[in-house]
Amino acid sequence: MGRGAAFLAEPGKALRVRVVAPRDVRIANFARYENTSLEEAAKRLERIEKERAEFLKRYFGAEEAGATCYDLAVNTQCLDHDVCVELILHAYEHLFKCHGGHVSAEASSQQGKA
Repeated sequence: MGRGAAFLAEPGKALRVRVVAPRDVRIANFARYENTSLEEAAKRLERIEKERAEFLKRYFGAEEAGATCYDLAVNTQCLDHDVCVELILHAYEHLFKCHGGHVSAEASSQQGKA
């Protein structure tokens, strides 16, 4: 979903995932994605992160969502995107089995393609 979703999503009704990485990795990824210099990426990322923090403070009264607001956190420093996707799908399937849901990740991904 997006900023603040961890505060809105009811535990057991949605898989709340946080994707993290060290600052230098985030800067390098952002520079590559935006096709800009590391210096420019660092400035823009700092501004974006400040805006996100202000949003959370304004609407949810928090600096950031703590670890207990999430079901899973993945660190992309050492895990590539494919591994992160597999971990998230595995957690999704187990979460809904645990809470009596009948939606499988495979069925869910197929619905998204329809």
